[in-house]
Amino acid sequence: MRSDFIFLGIAAFLISSCSGGTGPTYHQADIESHKVQLVIYHPAENIGSLHIGAGPDVKINDVVACALPNGSYFVTSAKPGNISISSDKTMMIGTSHLTFRAQAGKRYYVRVTWSQTRAYTGLIGQAISGAANYGPFDIEIASEETALPELANIKAAICR
Repeated sequence: MRSDFIFLGIAAFLISSCSGGTGPTYHQADIESHKVQLVIYHPAENIGSLHIGAGPDVKINDVVACALPNGSYFVTSAKPGNISISSDKTMMIGTSHLTFRAQAGKRYYVRVTWSQTRAYTGLIGQAISGAANYGPFDIEIASEETALPELANIKAAICR
């Protein structure tokens, strides 16, 4: 009987750690005219145990910005110019990245998803070959038409 309670407790913890952010749902905020607004999100994906825990660490210009659980987002501002966004996950091979030139006064939706092409077979081969982007995630600029419906179904990440 006691082992049943322990099992249920562990199962509840694992299920809760798979869920997305706990903050509010997304709403568009004003953009400062001399800044760039970045809306970085990880849409809810049903991919099993690979996202148990805090999710990928997202770095902006090599500085950790937030851990991004499955089904969560965060909003930040940056200086205009070259922006580098990278993401990795503990115990996974490689770092995924995206670099783009951002203009002041603009909003960019950055979508981070589990890479279906590199998820299981491609990571090791690409790492050995020296490929530039062999991490476990796809990072891309999403259009507003793609991002807003996905953001409506997820919650804010708790960034430290």
